[in-house]
Amino acid sequence: MEQHLRHLRDELSAAIHRSKRQEEREELTRLHDEVESRLAAVDEQEEEHSGLIDALEKAEIRFESEHPSLAGALREAIERLSAAGI
Repeated sequence: MEQHLRHLRDELSAAIHRSKRQEEREELTRLHDEVESRLAAVDEQEEEHSGLIDALEKAEIRFESEHPSLAGALREAIERLSAAGI
């Protein structure tokens, strides 16, 4: 799971740099920061992951047409987190 979150973080970072709209960059940055905090929590296993799935699903829908590779990474992360019981 950690590897998939790292991949998603990298995809989000790339999408932030490619994005031309401020609103989109802000949302992508928020998701990036949330994934980053989840990565920190993986080692400590202290933080709940339930809200992450919802945020990722919403982002997947929002970015599906303009950022298909990001949407794919989001879908993969959702599937992996769900399979892990999160």
